Amino acid sequence: MMPSAIAPITNRFTRRVVRDIAGSITLGTAAAYGYWNYSHLPAIREWRAYDKIVMAETKLIHDAWYAEQGKTK
Repeated sequence: MMPSAIAPITNRFTRRVVRDIAGSITLGTAAAYGYWNYSHLPAIREWRAYDKIVMAETKLIHDAWYAEQGKTK
């Protein structure tokens, strides 16, 4: 048996798997961060601002109805 002129490729699969997992975790974390800060939180802020407006209108309507009934708080 003749020795090979090319060295055997060792540990190539393990390095590839580790690189793929590390890359996936990094890209997944970056994507989640981007979604959370640039999509989710602005939508929540918008919803809360709308909710404050609706609650203020509801309070005005409730207070007007309450006053019509001749009741005091």
